[in-house]
Amino acid sequence: MYFLPMIVDEEACIVMSIGSEARKKMQQVHGLKSLSNAEMRGLTVVKQGDQPPKSPLTEFMEQTPKILFSKSDIERTAVVGSDSLRVTIQNGDIAFSVNGYYSKVEDASSNKAKVGVRAMKIIQSEVAKMRDGTLLTNTPTTSDGIGDRRARIYERAGFGSPDAFGNMRSVVKKGKMTPVSKEQYDYMIENKHFTGNLAKSETPWF
Repeated sequence: MYFLPMIVDEEACIVMSIGSEARKKMQQVHGLKSLSNAEMRGLTVVKQGDQPPKSPLTEFMEQTPKILFSKSDIERTAVVGSDSLRVTIQNGDIAFSVNGYYSKVEDASSNKAKVGVRAMKIIQSEVAKMRDGTLLTNTPTTSDGIGDRRARIYERAGFGSPDAFGNMRSVVKKGKMTPVSKEQYDYMIENKHFTGNLAKSETPWF
């Protein structure tokens, strides 16, 4: 008679013999109609039809529309107090400037918060019109020393965290931005989870 450990529930591991009672118990635990001797001698028994667990990257890809490389050329302007705001989305790359500058040096100090809110609202209104899967990118300028703070603003808007080169990514899903990390982006590209030709530059302009 053989003895070996077999998991019969989630909390305990007991020793039982390969006999009729053990076989019946294992069949009940694993929901199997029949159980071969070979299966009984194994330390674990996998249910018929069970699939190995999916990786987080696979789950993300399956829940995300196929990447669509945008050929957009959008420009929106607005006046916020005494400041002039310009928002551009070119080939999916998003940027905005205040009074013609992207750095804080020439930004008007009194309206910064209002300008930032207005810029995000304009971006969100344009995103709402885009097709599912549209890839959006952004590279916050760091020349003024506050790149991290600017990146956090874009993250709140729906961008993934910056990669080693400062690039940030997002994919449109049901009219809203879904954050995409560099690892998730690379995984989707490797698995050809995109529409059209792979011609998107990895270095967005700003």
